Formats: sequence, structure tokens, C-alpha cells
Amino acid sequence: MVEKEAKIVPKGFYQKKWMVLGMAVFGIPFGVVFGAAFGNMAFIGMGIPFGTSQDEKVKEEGRQLDVMVN
Repeated sequence: MVEKEAKIVPKGFYQKKWMVLGMAVFGIPFGVVFGAAFGNMAFIGMGIPFGTSQDEKVKEEGRQLDVMVN
């Protein structure tokens, strides 16, 4: 409710969210294509940086709680 209405999130919220989405949506399909093309399967984790940058943006805007939710 706090996230939806006030747009306030705990630390690492987007990183956790995008790690799952990035691995499933971007990482596996695109990672396999790029990995096969370049011979390096490290591209499977492509979605992780998206969440980190969003967490930094939210922190700068003052919309991040100083709490880590597990």
C-alpha cells in the first residue's frame, strides 16, 4: 500500500524485483542469444543493473525507507 500510493519503497526493492524479472524476461532469452553469438554466457544476468539504477534514483528523490525487507 505504501509503495502503490506514496511511492515509498524499502532499500533494494527494485534490485530484488528486477533481478527476478531480468533473469526471466531479459537474461535467459537475450542472454542465450548474446552468449551464443559472443561465446560468453555471462549475459544471462542482464536485468540486474536496471534495478540498481532505479534504487539509486529513488534514494536521490528521498522516497526510500532506511529499512531492508527480506
